[in-house]
Amino acid sequence: MVKRLAAAAMLAVVGLTGCTDPIVANRDNIDVYPQVHVESYFLRNVALVVQPPRTSRVPGSGQLRVSIPIRNKTDDDLNVDYIYYFLAANGKQVEKTSGRMFLNVPRKGMAEIEFVSLTPAEDFRVELFHAK
Repeated sequence: MVKRLAAAAMLAVVGLTGCTDPIVANRDNIDVYPQVHVESYFLRNVALVVQPPRTSRVPGSGQLRVSIPIRNKTDDDLNVDYIYYFLAANGKQVEKTSGRMFLNVPRKGMAEIEFVSLTPAEDFRVELFHAK
């Protein structure tokens, strides 16, 4: 029995060393990435409801203006940090962000995240964090 296992292991090693084909990477199956991400299940399942983002263009400049209404579902004020990125048509970031921004959403209340790109942009991403 031990000799059979040793022989099978040797065959496996010999078989693997003979492979010279490149290893193909897994392909990402997500076609459209969500624009708003949350850092925890608490924010997603318990604390927040995010309305669809509204976008518009600043006339003549190509700058992107974004507004995202959010609602606090809890019985306490909710402190949220957020960071946003503006993207080119190819998905690359077009400008650096200034760091995390702070927003207080009153208990059972609404608030709105608003920001404008400094340069022309095609898309954006926002990450929301629970600020304790």
